Amino acid sequence: MRAETTRTWVLLRLFLRRSRSSTLAWTTGLFALTALQLSAYPAVHSVAADLVRLLDDYPPALRSVFDLDTDFATGAGYLRAELFSLTAPLMLIGLAISQASAATAVDERAGHLEFLLVNPVPRASLLAARGAAVLIDVAVAAIVLATTVLVGCVMTGLDVGAAGVLAAVSTTTLIAVLFAAVAFAVGAATARRGAATAAATGLALLTYLVNALGDRVGWLHPWRVLSPFAAAPGRALTEGLPVLPCLLVAAVAALAGTAAVTAFGRRDLGV
Repeated sequence: MRAETTRTWVLLRLFLRRSRSSTLAWTTGLFALTALQLSAYPAVHSVAADLVRLLDDYPPALRSVFDLDTDFATGAGYLRAELFSLTAPLMLIGLAISQASAATAVDERAGHLEFLLVNPVPRASLLAARGAAVLIDVAVAAIVLATTVLVGCVMTGLDVGAAGVLAAVSTTTLIAVLFAAVAFAVGAATARRGAATAAATGLALLTYLVNALGDRVGWLHPWRVLSPFAAAPGRALTEGLPVLPCLLVAAVAALAGTAAVTAFGRRDLGV
């Protein structure tokens, strides 16, 4: 058992080394976009009243999609609309899906998987090491996001508490992990990175629109509860961590992870 654990840790370090350049690129982009949007707050704050009047003329559906029904004069309102409505979730989900879709499919399609399986490590342990590497990569990006926002709030005068920022980042990260788990499961079942990326990305877009348009489109409203975006990272800035929605998201992510292990364990691998 100890030898198996050691081999699993070796595989985890290997996977982290392989993904570090991609993680660095995504994290750098996330940092740059976040810093840029935070630096614009003083200018936006000075014309917030005019901006709100301008946004009132926007179509209601457009305001819902981009979460623009908020007060730009407040720090929480600005962060909700400019960062946690789309930018932060988009970047973290992009990183998560990119890493998870490559977790098994790339090695298998390239014929490298046999060199990993030659080690006396069960398939489940191999997949667990892959999954842990993805989670660590997403966690690193989330820590950079939280740190950037907290420092930026102090430097630009956004009156947002640390608890609210951490709640919003945690909710966003959990949503990203869910779509990573979906990509992970599809990749483990099909050995196709394109299929894994398309399935997770398509589901993310669909569920985002269901949540965003649910208040405006009557027949979509009952389906909002099924969207992970109902956890609302932006509202967490002022309302705190939405415990029940987050637990539901975590449960679905766990089910997808379990499905990945099951599919990978039963499938004939291309080695």
